[in-house]
Amino acid sequence: MIKKGSSIAACLVVYNEEKNIGRCLKSLQEIVDEIIVVHDGKCNDKTLEIAKKFTDKIYIQPHIGEAEPHREFSFSKALSEWILQIDADEAISQELKNNLKKLVSNKDINGYYLYWPKMYKGKYITHGPLGDSYKLCLFRKNKVKLTGVPHEIPSVEGRTKKVKYQLEHYEKFKNDWESFKTKSTRWTVVDARYRIKHNYATRNKYFYLIKGTIYFFLNLGINFFKGYFLNGWVGIQHSFFSSAYYFLVNYNIFKLK
Repeated sequence: MIKKGSSIAACLVVYNEEKNIGRCLKSLQEIVDEIIVVHDGKCNDKTLEIAKKFTDKIYIQPHIGEAEPHREFSFSKALSEWILQIDADEAISQELKNNLKKLVSNKDINGYYLYWPKMYKGKYITHGPLGDSYKLCLFRKNKVKLTGVPHEIPSVEGRTKKVKYQLEHYEKFKNDWESFKTKSTRWTVVDARYRIKHNYATRNKYFYLIKGTIYFFLNLGINFFKGYFLNGWVGIQHSFFSSAYYFLVNYNIFKLK
């Protein structure tokens, strides 16, 4: 029975995450009021078997290849007032667990950015812009808006706040050409197709070629002024790959239209 007030639903969208999901769900025990797990298409490993040990709110949706198009569905299955959007390769730290109920009891705040440093070579980056990273992933259900576009950041109506309680992220920071070539470039095609299919890319195809090129150089400049070079080579690489990702999304829209 979900109590009214400061109740919390942890919502996950996953795809074959048997290596990670147990750690994530275990960290949520006794602190959230419900757990919703949505699988992106057919499950080919033991992800759902593990999830069943923690929740009976498990749903299988058609495979898309991205999590964001399933987020709104996962939120719709929650009965709680608050949503904790969390991925299988994440877990809530003990400090966050100790303070989670206090955060959601604040009636003046509708959303929280949690501390989300990136892990590189087995250690969290704690300096420079990469070490000052926050993720908007705790918010009131009735105040969040999503469009379903891949890699979308939720939009929260009203006041939000950054807090230094860590959402632990165990995925290695894949900041190299090989990872970008084999993984990220595939996502850019999925992203472009989704935007075309759902009418988020309705202009002439040459507009997206120009848009992608402008964004690439503009984002590089913005990242320079944000000080990503302070993280050394890893920061420079991150700036390049993040800029290149959105260039390729727009380039693929250009090619597919």
